[in-house]
Amino acid sequence: VRMSNTWLLFVNFFGQAGGGGGGAKYRNAASGGGRRITYTLSPGRPAEGELLEYLGAPDDGTKVLLFAKGSNKEKFMFCGECGCAGRVDASSGSVAVTLDLLNFDRLAADEEVFAHFREMINSHA
Repeated sequence: VRMSNTWLLFVNFFGQAGGGGGGAKYRNAASGGGRRITYTLSPGRPAEGELLEYLGAPDDGTKVLLFAKGSNKEKFMFCGECGCAGRVDASSGSVAVTLDLLNFDRLAADEEVFAHFREMINSHA
């Protein structure tokens, strides 16, 4: 979701191909203990194409904020601000973008929140 000075990313860690069942065409995943999130984009969708362009452009002060959930029964949790660490273009047309969680240490400092975060990303690794 694009706002005037912020992108809001909503990532699901369930119902994906290769993890969690479902049969979806993408796989969102975490690495580095949750410091990095791989998020699949479809550039053919206008908002996702615009986000992909933004992630490849010089920093203009716009923030990218990540929200994630591990199942349909959960609410999205705020994970923090992200920066783009790289991308891989797939032959299918989708693009896997690797995001660094810039506020990871702050997230990890809250034991209760971080326990939920770890459970969410580990159950779909």
